[in-house]
This record gives sequence, structure tokens and C-alpha cells, in this order.
Amino acid sequence: MIRYLEIYRDYLIVTKGYSLKTVEAYIRDIKQYFQISKGKSINDYLDYLNINNYTASSQNRKISAINGYYSYLMQLNYINFNPFSQIDRAKQVKKIPEYLTYNEIVKILEYIKGNKLNVAIIEVLYGCGLRVSELVNLKVSDIHYQEGLI
Repeated sequence: MIRYLEIYRDYLIVTKGYSLKTVEAYIRDIKQYFQISKGKSINDYLDYLNINNYTASSQNRKISAINGYYSYLMQLNYINFNPFSQIDRAKQVKKIPEYLTYNEIVKILEYIKGNKLNVAIIEVLYGCGLRVSELVNLKVSDIHYQEGLI
């Protein structure tokens, strides 16, 4: 199975348009799977990931990489069955976003009170509940002056 990795690598880069870093990670994950799972079951491999404290997102990437490889081999008629097609993904823990308290905002505003631009940025972030990425991508067309909304 591992002998088709170079063809699969080219497929990911040329046809799928994946970045080189993504492709390298996928190939590394697939190689790791074949090294660890010699003569073992898929469940043994999944246990290995859990025992070695791989995060849910890392486990999911590895499963996705291996599943994609087997799917590709099926498309080329090299295999008849994808053993990873029915594997459930690991449940990811959703992090609660960190936020500033009212007192922290007041301290920041006191510190920057002479700089109107920075004050406006902090007031929009806090007052509208925006994330920094949302503020950075804010366009003039996103501001509805008559409704008083952003």
C-alpha cells in the first residue's frame, strides 16, 4: 500500500491544490499509520493515538489523511474497500473564548485615552462584541448608519 504514496502526494499537490505543508503532514500521518499498524487492527492504531495524547484535531487530521489515501486507491482500482470510510472522528472540545472584563476595558481606555484611533478600536471591539479578525475585515459597507448597526 505504501508504494503508491508518491503518486498520491502528486495528486494532492497538483489536482487537489493542497499546500506543501499540508501534503507533508498527510504523508507523514499515512506513513506513521503503516509503521504502527503492522499486523494490528485499526482500533489498535486509534488506541495508540489516544494513549499518546494526540489532540482530537490531530487524530481527525490523521484519520482524514488515511481515509483520503484509501479513497484515492479505490478510485484507481488498487483496492476494493476503504477500511477508514466508517471510522468516527474524535470529538473536539470547544474552547470558550477568552474575553476582557469591564474593569480591564476601563484600564485599557485610560491607558490609551490620548490616542483617538486606539480608543475607537477598543470601543468598537468591546461595544459590538467583535473579534479582532472581524474588526480587521470590517468594511464601510458593513456599517448601517441609519439603523446604528455594524
